[in-house]
Amino acid sequence: LNFYQVETAAEMKEQVLKSIDKGKKEKYLFMAAAVTDHRPANASREKIKSDKTKTYNLEMEPCDDILKEVSQTKDSKTKIIGFCAETGDEDSLIKHAKQKLKTKGCDLIVANLANDSFAKDTNKVFLVNKDGAFEKIPTASKSEIAKKIINKLILLKK
Repeated sequence: LNFYQVETAAEMKEQVLKSIDKGKKEKYLFMAAAVTDHRPANASREKIKSDKTKTYNLEMEPCDDILKEVSQTKDSKTKIIGFCAETGDEDSLIKHAKQKLKTKGCDLIVANLANDSFAKDTNKVFLVNKDGAFEKIPTASKSEIAKKIINKLILLKK
């Protein structure tokens, strides 16, 4: 297990791409969260002074898609596990997870509704395979969910 400290999405992308070892051993890359989907288009190096007479607009631009780029550059021995947290209902979550599985090139997607997990010790997830089949893991501790994800990867390897 390696830890790299980065401050920006660009630094994270660079480090993740550098860290993918294209070797003989099978490996798993868990891409647990997007850094951010968007960033300010024009960052200020200085504090923006307050002026109550002005209206401020924040223009945003998309960040690089690290998960998609990693999936496109990996070797066949690297398995990519993506995560998908959404709002809405379970049907739209599964639909979005299946779409993400294809567009991002992952081997497995772990999908959950944000309300089921954020700021909680438990979670309820769906594991979505490359073939589109999914398995619902009912509410459990996050460590128990992690074990079930690993067990699923072992089954998919066979």
